[in-house]
Amino acid sequence: MIRTTGTAILACLFFAFSGTVNSEEPGTESVTAEKASPVEPPSIHVLLKKSRNSLFGISPDGSKAAFMQWAPNGYYMIVHATADGEHIEDIPFGRQPPRTWRWLTDRRIVYSRGGEVFAVDIDGTNHMKLLSNYDEDRGKNYRKNLRVWAVKHLLPDDPEHILAESWNVDSDPAIVKVNIYTGEEEELVFEPKLDIDHWSIDRDGDVRLGVRYKKDELQFLAFDDQSRKWTVYDDYSQDGANTLGHTGETYLTKRVSLESFDYDDDHIYMATNRDSDRFKLVKYNVRDKRVVEDIYASDRYDIGGGQLESTFLLFDDPNERVVGLRIEEERGKSVWFDERFQRYQEIIDKHRPEYDNRIFDWSDDTKTLLVFSYSDVDPGRYSVFHPDTKSLFTIAINNEELDPDILARTQFIEYEARDNHTIHGYLNPATDGGGDKRLIVLPHGGPFARDEWYFNAWVQFFATRGYNVLRMNFRGSTGYGREHLVSGIRNIDTLMIDDIADGVHWAIQNNYAEPGKIFIFGHSYGGYSALMSTVKYPDLYAAAVSWSAPIDILAQLKHYKKNDTYFAYEYWKTAAGDPRREKAALKRLSPLYNVDGLSVPIIAFHGELDRIIPEEQAAAFEEALDDAGKDAEVVIIDNEGHSFANNSNITYVLEKTLRFFAKHEKETAP
Repeated sequence: MIRTTGTAILACLFFAFSGTVNSEEPGTESVTAEKASPVEPPSIHVLLKKSRNSLFGISPDGSKAAFMQWAPNGYYMIVHATADGEHIEDIPFGRQPPRTWRWLTDRRIVYSRGGEVFAVDIDGTNHMKLLSNYDEDRGKNYRKNLRVWAVKHLLPDDPEHILAESWNVDSDPAIVKVNIYTGEEEELVFEPKLDIDHWSIDRDGDVRLGVRYKKDELQFLAFDDQSRKWTVYDDYSQDGANTLGHTGETYLTKRVSLESFDYDDDHIYMATNRDSDRFKLVKYNVRDKRVVEDIYASDRYDIGGGQLESTFLLFDDPNERVVGLRIEEERGKSVWFDERFQRYQEIIDKHRPEYDNRIFDWSDDTKTLLVFSYSDVDPGRYSVFHPDTKSLFTIAINNEELDPDILARTQFIEYEARDNHTIHGYLNPATDGGGDKRLIVLPHGGPFARDEWYFNAWVQFFATRGYNVLRMNFRGSTGYGREHLVSGIRNIDTLMIDDIADGVHWAIQNNYAEPGKIFIFGHSYGGYSALMSTVKYPDLYAAAVSWSAPIDILAQLKHYKKNDTYFAYEYWKTAAGDPRREKAALKRLSPLYNVDGLSVPIIAFHGELDRIIPEEQAAAFEEALDDAGKDAEVVIIDNEGHSFANNSNITYVLEKTLRFFAKHEKETAP
């Protein structure tokens, strides 16, 4: 075992990473470009550079935009004037950044950090703690009075107060009204005997419903004025057609997802696939218990309802209406129901046609907007847009050292699997023209997740070093309908691996790869699929690299159960198999018990501090490889977890992988 010293996601999805934009329609097959003049590839350190910027927001009057920025000596809130981008103020926040922050007024903000809530003026003065984890005034019983707080609602019609939600050590939620100047509290609702999971507040700031999950149903509780009690008035039963997926057993097969409340007392927005293969967004009347309107649907993609949610509604609170929707198709997309915002979107898109331009915040009068623009070759930039003058100027760039012109553009591709099922994917041709037809297959993690269209440093690293890079949303991936998703259940080592192999055959047929020069690399489930792909298709891949892969599925399930990770245990028992009754089957789909079938060179990287997939699995794998005399290397990285945090260690993994693949490339027979 090799151990290297380094410095130091998705607990139930042991297996994750994604990535990727472009110019071609789905299904279009590109001809390999002629080899261009050599261009110096971007430094790996530039590719891996992490953004210093986060948590952007615009003041209610639109005069100021602010965001958090990391610096070596701590975090700062950076404030700019939106009229001309002038830098106004830096507010120090210390070593710990806020978890969230929001504008209270045009000069004051509220933020949460460490489970506590604070307020501060935008010039850094009048800083105060509004809500503490522990307040001795509530009593001396520490356990009873320990709470975690989060801002729940800003109460736009009440400039002196906000609503906050708290949870005690028993996870009982409470809603409290807090004065943002004095810190005075008024508890609005706290009903620990009712076992409420959370309180739902409408967009006007009224506590409307208590939401309670039972094993087979979702219960809505409303306050009855006559009895003065919270009573159940709607049971949303999980009868198969209405599965909400809040348990590990039903998460992958859910049929309904609650998205948001509307502005009145009766309606919520839900995503459902009860009458179709794909989730669609609907408006539901909770009192009449019926869908009253279909809001948006796609015949190709899920709208809402996914595991890693990429759909969300856009509200114009001053005018009390839904104005748009953010969804994920081949790439991100904003759908506008309001003509003003649709017009704004068209103007911005003309400014930056090769970007996905996401309008994500705006002033109360909608005359000043914040826009996040990103692409497959740009991790993103934040800008201010003025509709009246049609001006768009940048206030922050996520990676100012990166040159998009020397990076690999992303093509949308489709191919038919062996059973004629359509698989969608992304191809990044090598920036040197791809004449050598070297291919790296990069399966995503999850596996019940998906790849997307945005900047992916791993893809760009390989593509700018002479490799075509192929990713695909094999069956089991989210976002492509119920059949596509649930087909992956109990098939993580069969159908998913076949779909990946069929993508490789597509690449060969379309001149993006040739035998002897095809490699597979992946993280988490991607690493698992790299190993199992070489077991099932030993002649297809010249070498494989796995990173933080689950090696022993049976041991993984025992790990979840031992650590009381009940949701994850039930989730993976459903997805992979029951360890009590299917022990032999779980061994068959584990790399640890398939060592004899590993016939290509392998490197397996693993983090010493991986709390999702314990290091012990990698150690057992190394022992089994040694005993079998396999051409394999296991590398444990000190002080790293499941998803490596230190760029030096990520650099080590990627550069060692590149050398490894180059070493095992085979010449193609003439």
